[in-house]
Amino acid sequence: MIRQFDVVHNPDVSTRHRIPYLIVLQADVLGRLPSVVVAPLYRAASAEALTRITFPLRINDEEVHCLVHELAAVQPGELGALVDNFSQCRDEVIRAIDMIFSGI
Repeated sequence: MIRQFDVVHNPDVSTRHRIPYLIVLQADVLGRLPSVVVAPLYRAASAEALTRITFPLRINDEEVHCLVHELAAVQPGELGALVDNFSQCRDEVIRAIDMIFSGI
C-alpha cells in the first residue's frame, strides 16, 4: 500500500531521465480514491529552484528537488516501485503547498 511521502520510481520512461522519482503527497485517509496526488522529484541539474515551493532531497546519494507546484494525479497502479519514505520532510511539503494555494 502506498503511503503519504513515499518516494517511488517514475514509471514514465520519456521523463525518467529528468524526473527519476515521484513523491506521494496525498493523505493516507484518502486511500480509497481512484487516483493519488504526487509531485515530481527532478534531478538537481534539471530543476529550477524556486524559493518556498521547491526543496532538495537526497535519494541514493543523488540530490533531487521536489517541485510541489507540478502536482499531478495518477492511478495507484501506474506508480513505480517504492524507493523510500520522506515523512520527515512533511513541514517542507506543507509550507510549499501553503505557498502555492494561499500565497503565504
